Amino acid sequence: MVIQFDSSFFGAPTMGKSIRMMGVSEHEVDEVLQHAKSNLRIAGFDEEEMRLRQRMSYRPHTLKLPQGPYIFCDFRTLQLPGIELNPPVSEALKRMHMLAADPGIISVMNKHSWRVGIMTEMALVGYVGISPKCILSFNKNHGEEISLRLRTNDLKGFRKYESIMPV
Repeated sequence: MVIQFDSSFFGAPTMGKSIRMMGVSEHEVDEVLQHAKSNLRIAGFDEEEMRLRQRMSYRPHTLKLPQGPYIFCDFRTLQLPGIELNPPVSEALKRMHMLAADPGIISVMNKHSWRVGIMTEMALVGYVGISPKCILSFNKNHGEEISLRLRTNDLKGFRKYESIMPV
C-alpha cells in the first residue's frame, strides 16, 4: 500500500527525500492480541499474585522433623509454675523443631553420628549481656540432653534464631 503525502505534511527538510514507512494491518494486530490472550504461560501481575496465594495456602503449616538414626528424639519446653509464658509454649516447641530440622544441624549430626535423647528449653540463669555468668546452653552426658536458652531476659520473646544457632 502506498500513501502519498504532500510536502506540507513533513515540512521543508524532507523535500526530495524518500521516506520508508512500515506497519502491519489491523487484522495482524488483532491476531497477535488474540494469541496473547490464549497463551496462559504469560501471566499478568494479578494472575501471579493469585498463584502465589494458592501456593501459600497449600503449604503444610507443620515442620517436618528429620527421620533416621541421628535425630533429636524428644523435646521439652520450659514450665514455670504460676507464670504464664508469652510467647506460649507451642511457639517454643516450633522454635525447637526449626532447630532440629535445620540443614546445618542435620548435617553435623549425620557427620558425627550424633543422636540426642532430648532437647529442652532451659530456665534463665543470669541475664544475657548483664550478668558476669550467663548460661546459654548445656550438653548433659554427651548428648543425652541438650538444653538451650530460647527466651529473652524478660521472658517476653525469643532470642534471635541466629544467636541460638552458634550455641
